Amino acid sequence: MKNKFIPPNKTLFTKEELEFIACNYEEHTNRELWLLFNELRTKKCGFTVFRNVCRAMGLQHQPAPFRWNARQINYLVKNYRRLGDTELAVELNKRRKPGQEFNRKNISKKRMALSLRRSPEMIHAIIRGNIRKGRYQIGLQLGRDQFNHLTPAEKFLETSESKYLQL
Repeated sequence: MKNKFIPPNKTLFTKEELEFIACNYEEHTNRELWLLFNELRTKKCGFTVFRNVCRAMGLQHQPAPFRWNARQINYLVKNYRRLGDTELAVELNKRRKPGQEFNRKNISKKRMALSLRRSPEMIHAIIRGNIRKGRYQIGLQLGRDQFNHLTPAEKFLETSESKYLQL
């Protein structure tokens, strides 16, 4: 049987190296283990290659789940109809625990997990409120003065979907 061709840039790992990774994976982060691993090796490997080998071995660090308390969930349920995800994140960050920061993605994920979906009318009401509060004002001025074309907010206002808007 013919020998298999191995490209020169392919990183190969010995059995001992793979055992080293498996034995030390729980004690270190990926980056720490990668640095230790490269100290032992003569031919260095990149971080992406190292991380992909760890995944192929079934080793993967899971991020800590974002913890919600009952008060935060209650606030989300009460206000998701009238506030956008970014606004909800700002409001929840005012009352958060140290070390916990809400962002639009956290809010969106929790809303979907709780099956809190917005109807088109709710979305239009949120956008209308944002326009009233002046959140689109800077974009509207830039769109008209500098580029002489419609901004996304203005395009939205002119579409047939904006039938729910009454400014």
